[in-house]
Amino acid sequence: MDSLTWARFTTPFQHIRTSIFLILTWIITSALAQDDNYTSPCLSDNFKDPTIQHPGGLFSSDVWLRRGQCIRNTDTYAVCRSNLIAVLDDLSALQQTEYGASAGVLTLLPTAGALFGSPTAELWALLRMSPIAGFLAQCLTFGATMVPSETEDYLKVSKAQGCTAMRVPRATEKGEEDEGATYEQTANEVQQRIRYAMDQEQQGSLGYAGLSAKWFFIVGCLVLAVFVGASQASLAVIEQGAVYANWCTLTSWAHIWYLVVTFVAIVDGYVNIPFHEHWKLYITRQDVTLNGSDRAAPEEGNFLLDGFKDKMMKESIKTAEPKWNAVDRHNYGSSRPSRQMLVVISVSQDDKRPPYWLSGLRLFFRAGGLTCYVFATSVFAAVTLLAMPMAQMVLMVIVGSGFFSRAVVQKMVKTMYQEKPVMHLIAADEQTADRMLTDIMQMKGDTARSSSSYVFEVDGKLWIQQVCVGLGRLWKRRLFGLLAEMPTVQVTGATV
Repeated sequence: MDSLTWARFTTPFQHIRTSIFLILTWIITSALAQDDNYTSPCLSDNFKDPTIQHPGGLFSSDVWLRRGQCIRNTDTYAVCRSNLIAVLDDLSALQQTEYGASAGVLTLLPTAGALFGSPTAELWALLRMSPIAGFLAQCLTFGATMVPSETEDYLKVSKAQGCTAMRVPRATEKGEEDEGATYEQTANEVQQRIRYAMDQEQQGSLGYAGLSAKWFFIVGCLVLAVFVGASQASLAVIEQGAVYANWCTLTSWAHIWYLVVTFVAIVDGYVNIPFHEHWKLYITRQDVTLNGSDRAAPEEGNFLLDGFKDKMMKESIKTAEPKWNAVDRHNYGSSRPSRQMLVVISVSQDDKRPPYWLSGLRLFFRAGGLTCYVFATSVFAAVTLLAMPMAQMVLMVIVGSGFFSRAVVQKMVKTMYQEKPVMHLIAADEQTADRMLTDIMQMKGDTARSSSSYVFEVDGKLWIQQVCVGLGRLWKRRLFGLLAEMPTVQVTGATV
């Protein structure tokens, strides 16, 4: 009796459970049937490439682009995936072969940097001359290491391009002796080379195709900008027409690769430079001299490095204030300052053991470069619907931009060396670098031109014989480097 009552009680619940199961089965079956019967709008004849049926015809890039945009013209990944599956199922055997070969061609893109040759020092020199031009050149490395890691490479390339480059022996105290050239001999040679370079202004700048060296440099910057724009445009084109199969809605996969490999290459080159820049000194000659009250300024004694073991140079320059009415101008109708020269004083790290953090950083970015190569190759291999003409186009643009940009950089650096001399001094330590800067800034004008003086610009401040006489435009130096003109020192200390 009890069992019969229990059966009558549970029978309605069994019927309800069976009904729910049947309803769920119908819903799932209907959904699957609907997915199987889904008709993608991308199967229309408006999105089919007519050149497949007519070999030798012009490639219909507009049709190819519209098809890629049609596949991603949705807010959900599921619909985008259904569009992609429908299009792939509708491809002929000839199209499948072409798109597979195109993906193989695209996997060559991560190796483009290896085609540009071994690293050279021109990129580092361009960064010192004009940070904007150097940045444009860095954007065209495409993962290649363009900066050498050995000091000798910088010395050889700089001398071959026309730049004065030399090592500065360690500055020793009195009584100590060094083998070979001494610091004093090197310092005298540096000053003689500076005077000689500044005396060449009467010869004028060399012309190239009717352009001065400065305008040739500017044109070179524009060419680099065009290369950067062309490479970005080619990547954007294949992102619109092709589809990354593992992430259908993603349209920036090529630019993600470009940004990552460029960042890794720039940082890897920076951390592997065999020296760090200590001073950047701009020199010109102007028709001004220190007046009598400042020729032996008492503050000068604090600026000289008599005990050069004390690292006081940076603090002295940082805290120095311009002295107003410290100069006499001898030609009030004179033109802008004369020829400009750049002296870069670096501290060598060849004989020093790098700190642990720097060694770890170098290892990290070397491993990061290898990871980017492997990951990018796998991503490009998973790209589908990439037409062969588009794969050839992007590879030619990327490789061509990187290769020809290197040639443009070499010519820009060489022409700038001829118009505005550059001297690169590599000191043994920071004390020697400070001592060299001090000796250079003590230079006086030629006795034959007693009405003029050498004007030095360091960290946005103008100096004459270690007396601060005005302020420069630091933001212009940081952006344009040697392309920025040296300000004119006025009697009041202001600059024009």
